[in-house]
This record gives sequence, structure tokens and C-alpha cells, in this order.
Amino acid sequence: MSIVIGLYFVIALIFLIYNYKKYFITPAIIFVAMQTIMFSGVLTYANFNLSSDIKLVIIYLIALIMFIFGNLLSSKFNPVNINDVNMSSSKLSNYQQIVIMGIVFVSIAACVYFFIASGYNVFVQMLRTFADGGVNDYTDERLALNQVRGVGYIYQFRVIILPILCAYLVTNKYNRLLRTLGYFCFPLMIIFILGTGQRGGFVMFVLMFIVSLLYIYKFYKERTIFVTIMVCSVGALSLFMFMTIFNGRVSSGENVIQSVLSRIFDENQECAVVGFRYIDTLKIQYGKDWFLSMMDILPGKNQYKQLSNVIFEVMYGTDRGTAPPCIWGSAYYNFGWFGVVFMPLTMGALYHKLYSVFMNGKINRLRVFLYSAMFVVLGTWLADTPNVLFNQGFVTLVILTVLLQPSRARRLEKYQ
Repeated sequence: MSIVIGLYFVIALIFLIYNYKKYFITPAIIFVAMQTIMFSGVLTYANFNLSSDIKLVIIYLIALIMFIFGNLLSSKFNPVNINDVNMSSSKLSNYQQIVIMGIVFVSIAACVYFFIASGYNVFVQMLRTFADGGVNDYTDERLALNQVRGVGYIYQFRVIILPILCAYLVTNKYNRLLRTLGYFCFPLMIIFILGTGQRGGFVMFVLMFIVSLLYIYKFYKERTIFVTIMVCSVGALSLFMFMTIFNGRVSSGENVIQSVLSRIFDENQECAVVGFRYIDTLKIQYGKDWFLSMMDILPGKNQYKQLSNVIFEVMYGTDRGTAPPCIWGSAYYNFGWFGVVFMPLTMGALYHKLYSVFMNGKINRLRVFLYSAMFVVLGTWLADTPNVLFNQGFVTLVILTVLLQPSRARRLEKYQ
């Protein structure tokens, strides 16, 4: 086990340094970095007297090697030169401006409907409680919001589309009207994204914003970007800590910093270990679990009980919550060792392919924000089934990118 663990960290570190120097920030870099954090936490919960825990650690090493192999193989067929990018004008066409404003207003309308239908906004309630000098547990309110009709579809507007477009608008230097719209919508977006009391979507947005800003600095050399990043980071951390306290997530004997660190290094990792111990007692599903999970994306609900709910019940005695298995545990559950080898190999190849599409196209600010968001969604996929790509907005971002691409704008304007 010492050799396996040592190999994991050495291979991951070499890849991260090599890839960063050659390509700057890529979805593969984000993914391997997040996987390394995940692996570190898994080790703290692993009991090497249990065969399932030993198997899980070995699976992580195999998956890392296959992911890197797929990524390097893809780089041979999809070369990228970070020092030779094709910069394009960042000014939007009339078509793009109209589409962006329309999508922003539709997103706001969807969010307003959602919170009116639910009857409350958890973040606003927390602010009121804070003003009164109290601390409440909003667990029931947060869970009740999952019952609002259309919650999954509205999530795409609330946590993905509106935040990334607002982030783009407030940094837009070429259109005062759009920048003013961004300043107006940004605080609304924060209220909406935190309105369910959940912190995950907010953290995802912050990562998207920071990666986008780093790319802006890389391509445009804007020195004020670092000030924006610092302000964004401090503000985000403050809000995250506020949500942690008022969500009742600070356990007895902990302070808020310990609780935040626990969220990063402990919670998903414990689910991964306990989940794999349970998975290791079951038969290989040959894709059935992924298929039925995907079916749950469609309108209506099937009767399949998600594995994340089952694991939560194993851990806490109730299925009123989710504790998803790690990404490689899910692959093993569905396809055995074949899944552990083939899935990361394919992911590594596709992650570099997406990066090459981004870098080899015409770079502008809107493209930076959209692709950075996709990179973060892919890079932070640590657990659960491939329906994460739908639930966390990757598919939505792809559609938005196609809808806003300059070539489509030119064709439509020429037709008009």
C-alpha cells in the first residue's frame, strides 16, 4: 500500500507540473488536482485490514494512470500551442447581445418563479436570522425545496447559466449597457444561487469565475484581474463560512474553519469509502445503474432508488439525503474492472480534445467564460454517475456555447 500511495502522489504531481507548464490550465489539470485531494481524504478513512478499502486505493491508482495515458495520447492527435493562440474581437454581435439579454431575463424569471412557488428563500431567511442575532437550522426548508416542480431544470438557470453570464457581463469592457446589466443582476444571482441553502453550486461558480479570470489575464494581460480575484476569493470565502454556520454544519467541538476543511477533505471521501464497501458486496450491474440514473433526468420520476440514497441510508439510517459513491466506485459498480480502465482512459482523451477545441478556435472573452465553466464542471466530477454532466450543467454549457458562437451569429445576421 505504501508503494501504491507513493506512486499515486508522484505520478499526479509530475503530470500537474508538466501539464501546467505546457498548457496552463486545462480540464485535466483541474481533474487530477481534485482527484488528488479526493484520494488524500480517502486514505484517512481507509482501513487496510479490509479488502474493499485496499481495492479502492488500487482502483484510484489505475484510474489515474489510465486517465493520464488517455490525455497524453489525445495530445498527440490534437496538438495545442499555448503561445500561438488566435485572438478575436471580444465585441459581441447584435445577435449575441440579444440572445444573452434574453437568456438572462428568462433565467431571472425562472428563479423568481422557483422561490415564489417555494414560498421562501433560505439565504434571505438566514440574513434575517443573522440580523436578529440568532442561528437556525434550515435543513427541513432546504430539503423541501427539492419538491418544487421543475427544480432540476431551474437549477440549470439558477446555478449555471445566470451565474456564468453575469460573471461575463460584469467584466465586459466593450459594452456599457451589458456591463450595467451585469452589475444589476450580479447581487440577484448571488441571492438565487444561495437561495436553497446549498453551498456546492456556489463553490462551482466561484471556481468558474476564478479560472475565467486567470485565462483573461493570460490572454489580455489585465493587471487589475488579480485584484478582482482577491476580492472574489475573500467575498466567496466569507459567504461560504456564513452559509456553513447558518446551515448548522458546524459540529460540536469544531470551529467554522474546521468545518470548511471537513467539507473539502472529509465528506465526499467518507462517502467514497463507505460506498465502495457496500458496492463490493454487490454484483456488477453492466450499466443498469447508469441507465436508470440517466432516465431520472427525464420529466417524471422512475421507481429506481438511486445508489447515493442507498449509501446514505447505510451511513445514517435514512434515505433522506444523498451520499454518492466516488466516480471510480460507480464505474466499478456498473462495469467492473473494465469500467475502471476504460472510463478514465476515455475521459482523459476527451478532456484534452475539449481543451484543444477551445485553444485552437478564435479566443474572445465570452468563449473564455463558457469553456472555463465547462472545464470546471468536468474537473470537479468526483462522484456519482455520468448524469452529473447533465445535473451540473455541462450539457447546458455546450448548448449555450453553440447558441452563442460567432459563426451562427454571422449566418443569422446575413440571412436577415
